[in-house]
Amino acid sequence: LEAGEESPEQMIAGVDKGLYITEIMGLHTANPVSGDFSLGAAGLLIEKGALSYPVRGITIGGNLLDFLQNIDAVGNDLRSFGARFAPSVRLRSLSVAGN
Repeated sequence: LEAGEESPEQMIAGVDKGLYITEIMGLHTANPVSGDFSLGAAGLLIEKGALSYPVRGITIGGNLLDFLQNIDAVGNDLRSFGARFAPSVRLRSLSVAGN
């Protein structure tokens, strides 16, 4: 995925209520055939376009193809994940469970 035009701050500012995910756990458990995934996650709540308090112990789930189709913004930042690089993305929706 190539870098987009919006900064992560601009992408956050465009969200009334949402979740900024900073950490995912268990990516190796995703089904490579169906694309289904259920991952532990942590992050920060977004309220009225600003990061607020930390969120831990949640699970995000879905399907990789649906995930890609739900992208509505791509960040201009590129982060290194080993030998791979990826920008921040903003999704229209994502299944989230937890307290």
